[in-house]
Amino acid sequence: SDPQENLVFINQAFADLLGYKKQELLGKNLKELCDESQYMIFKNETEKRKKGISSKYEAKLLTKSGKPKYVYISASPVLDEREEFVGTLAVLSDLTVIKKAEEYNILLDTSRSLSRTLKLDEVLKIGTAKMAKALKADRCALAFTDQNIQSATVKHIYVEDGSSTLMNPGTTISTNELGESIKMLRREGYYQILNSRTDPIPESLRRYFLRAKVKSTLIIPMFVGRKILGLLSIGSVKKLRSFSSEEIKLAQTIANQLAVALENCRLMEDIKREHARITEQAEALKRQTREKDILLRVSRALSKTMDLEKVSQVGSYVVGSAMRVERCAVTLVTQDGSQLEIKGFFSKEPRDEGKLIGTKFSWNDIPALTKTISKGRPFTISNVSNLPSKSKSKEYLLKWGIKSVLGTGMFFGQKLVGILSITTIKEHKTFSPDEIKLVQTMANQIAVAIENARLLQVVKKHTRDLKELSTQLLKVQENERKRIAQELHDEVGQMLQSMKMNLGRIKRNLSSKPRVLGEIKDWLLDTEKLLAKTIDQIRTLTFDLRPSMLDDFGLIPTLRWFIENFSKRSGIKVSLKVKDKMNRFPPEIEVTLYRIIQEALTNVAKHSYATEASVSVSEKNSSAILSVRDNGQGFDAEKTEVTPRGMGLLNMKERVILLGGSFEIISRPKRGTRLNINIPLQEVRHEEDQITGGR
Repeated sequence: SDPQENLVFINQAFADLLGYKKQELLGKNLKELCDESQYMIFKNETEKRKKGISSKYEAKLLTKSGKPKYVYISASPVLDEREEFVGTLAVLSDLTVIKKAEEYNILLDTSRSLSRTLKLDEVLKIGTAKMAKALKADRCALAFTDQNIQSATVKHIYVEDGSSTLMNPGTTISTNELGESIKMLRREGYYQILNSRTDPIPESLRRYFLRAKVKSTLIIPMFVGRKILGLLSIGSVKKLRSFSSEEIKLAQTIANQLAVALENCRLMEDIKREHARITEQAEALKRQTREKDILLRVSRALSKTMDLEKVSQVGSYVVGSAMRVERCAVTLVTQDGSQLEIKGFFSKEPRDEGKLIGTKFSWNDIPALTKTISKGRPFTISNVSNLPSKSKSKEYLLKWGIKSVLGTGMFFGQKLVGILSITTIKEHKTFSPDEIKLVQTMANQIAVAIENARLLQVVKKHTRDLKELSTQLLKVQENERKRIAQELHDEVGQMLQSMKMNLGRIKRNLSSKPRVLGEIKDWLLDTEKLLAKTIDQIRTLTFDLRPSMLDDFGLIPTLRWFIENFSKRSGIKVSLKVKDKMNRFPPEIEVTLYRIIQEALTNVAKHSYATEASVSVSEKNSSAILSVRDNGQGFDAEKTEVTPRGMGLLNMKERVILLGGSFEIISRPKRGTRLNINIPLQEVRHEEDQITGGR
């Protein structure tokens, strides 16, 4: 690269234009900011400036992310004291938006022009002319491919100056040798030949372009769906050129427009020839639209409820209404699989509904129907009276006044959930294959909704069981703490106290003989101190495990005692804010709040570097409200929500959720931390009343 093309000065606007920092661009060569074809243009312009010629031209630069940026450049040579060329001073204007607008206008103009006619010859002329002008090419040829893409026949050639071409429309080119080229057209959506003489291309293609005197060309396929309708060749006879990725995309878009226009021409011809067939297709489409509308109605109706009984009833109502029959029943297989039970029933006769819902029958009551359905096939009878006279199915169906019936299994995977049946009681009806298929689809929709409703019931039960189990585990944990604390206090504590008293007596008796037993007295004094310290530690441990004050006097007195001792141990000033007169909370909530405060203040002492903290307990709107604040260093609460620091926060949150409450942490670095807890009292009290029988 030419050192005179290195960037030695840029302003911020130029850096912003290409998405760089100024420092990143200084020293870069123009070759690093464009593609090969654009660089060759820059080289030519540089040669002009070396001769002292200023110039103005359009160019395409690449941003830091590799996207094209179109600019208008005014370039002047920079000369030194000896009037020798040393560089270029360039002023750039952003043309990207203008270029996009130009492309949009080209596409809009092409679309409008093509939409004005459905005549094939006119579409060919307009399409090739618009393509050549859009890509500033000398000519554009359009060829149709045969069904198997074995050959391509030239249908129209546009030449810029209107002169004749050596290749006339109607020329057929064999594509047998174009295997790899066709594959690339399908894969890449284009095929570019930079030099028809030297590029490694199939010989048949080379011969064609050499005869047409085309030096460079871009071949774009016209797709209809995945089928190649034809090929567009946008060529240059004046000079070698390469087409940029933006030009290729523009050509592909125009090719798609042209493909649509050409297909419309063909469709118009087909419409004239096959009016009857298209009318039939329109009727079929109408039926399909109605079926889709029915399926959508069924889906929407079923999605509004997850209750098993309601799903069955909604399903029968929507299907019966949509199929315009007198009756529709959703019959489910019972849990033991031995019987069938009507769970949902639609009838145009309201008096039928109440007496049939809940009706059970065995598989053998309608053997012809159930046997067919259990094999995964639909069961249809247009006239029940035509069944054999001794048929059990005939007897059962006539019992309910049924004249025609269509029944199909409701399957969830391979599992038969039940039967969906539609029946007539006034007139006989022959169900069409489309109606049978539609009812089968609706049956499977209902089966999925039923299984989802059943699954939801199981999940809800498991959730309740899990919540009850977690609650019981917490209660067992608290009871075990209480028992251990009681044993430590009643047994170990009393024994240690007795030992301390005995040591005191020994010490007093030894005081009369200090010289003889002086050393023993020192040991006893030391032992007495250790016992006193052990007793204090056991008292603290028993209080941490389960303070008896919590059961005897309630949460607030216990908190006052705990906070006072915590402040002495930690050196952190903690204030307690409560109302003078406040009712006691249920024991389960008091234990939870105490444990949360205990854990929260422990975290404050360990992690926050706080000097002050406050605890607020109140009752508002039938809820227990707790707030714990500190003035410590804080932390990123959002990250902690995802990955809690240790199990402390997780345990606190789990305790609150089990009681149906809300848990919130508000904290930012160097701004302190606030913990907000809200636990509804009504739910906990209601559960206690259920357990105690309201006592």
